[in-house]
Amino acid sequence: MKNQNVFLIAGQGTQYYHMGKSLYQSDEFFQYWMDEQDYLFKSIAGYSVLADLHDSSKNKAMPYQNIMTSHAAIFMIEYALGLSLMNQGIVPECLLGISLGELVAFTLANSITLAAALETVYQESLIIQRSCPPCKMYVIFETMASFYSHSSLYLFTELVAETNQSQLVISCTSSRSCVLEQFFIDQKIRFIELPINYGFHTCWLEPAKDSLCELYSKLTVLPGMFPVLSARECRTVEIDDMNKVDLLWRRIRQPFYVEKSLRSLIGQCNESLWFDISPNSVFNTQCKQIDLGDRKKIYSFLSPFKD
Repeated sequence: MKNQNVFLIAGQGTQYYHMGKSLYQSDEFFQYWMDEQDYLFKSIAGYSVLADLHDSSKNKAMPYQNIMTSHAAIFMIEYALGLSLMNQGIVPECLLGISLGELVAFTLANSITLAAALETVYQESLIIQRSCPPCKMYVIFETMASFYSHSSLYLFTELVAETNQSQLVISCTSSRSCVLEQFFIDQKIRFIELPINYGFHTCWLEPAKDSLCELYSKLTVLPGMFPVLSARECRTVEIDDMNKVDLLWRRIRQPFYVEKSLRSLIGQCNESLWFDISPNSVFNTQCKQIDLGDRKKIYSFLSPFKD
């Protein structure tokens, strides 16, 4: 049986300054599509994403938290890398997207045009920045049962994601972050702060709902070339004129489940090669922590330690 190629596409939290720069300098096809997207984005927003992404005064250790460029930079990197793989004959039979990664997946599948997707990315950033309260986001190394056993967690934070059975992503408002971090320390809960300033997948995104849904309603969508599996639904989703607003809103509002999605993917694409096109190879990292059997081969290309 022929192996099926699957692209794994992540979202906010995977970004860092200078991501993809080595590939940009060495791969003319990748560079062309990064430049093309930057040109299109600049015509929409009036500024360059690459100028900020490749800013020589910034280093990879600095948090890349400016949503007005980081949101677009993640999209551009993943889209250009996906096209580069296809240009080399690695064509996906399926795409798995998380959050912003779902929008990348729909664009790679040609359900949404590149110009419309970049407009959406820019407007999303603008609306969220203007409408939503500042938030913090953390990876914590705890189970769901542990999360609900700590009232300081489930009462004052919201679940963003269950990445595996012993690792969660949670969010809180910035005003509560100092108290929360002290709670982590007191309870000896290991945590990592992500470079995200807004509460994606939580109630703190609700102030942007009406404006975002109006934005999504204007999108033209077409039948896709490849099926898209959502880490939110843990199943294949199809976008059309009837469901586009609800689907695109839920993609950034509802929690997502990485391990469950990967197991669902195994069920749909049993003999498959996985290609992690996220900027920090987050799927590759997760797969090492999850027993998916020895049939899975995953390729990754970018990380802050390689670029």
